[in-house]
Amino acid sequence: MLKGGKTGIFVKEGGEVIGVITPTDVRRIIVQGRDPSKVKVREFMTACIPVGQNPCIKIKEDGSLIDTRSD
Repeated sequence: MLKGGKTGIFVKEGGEVIGVITPTDVRRIIVQGRDPSKVKVREFMTACIPVGQNPCIKIKEDGSLIDTRSD
């Protein structure tokens, strides 16, 4: 991920996006001295949680940029 210049990877379960992993998430694990190969994705991803408390903004594939507003 870091070598490939990716800024985030979606985490899916049952076809539904349940979170995202960012380079910051990976760095946090490394700074904590943990072995990334032994840490479960669910432990450090940014999770999508119920509407109203959701750090992930979900839009349809054909949605517009304006649909990404969080206000």
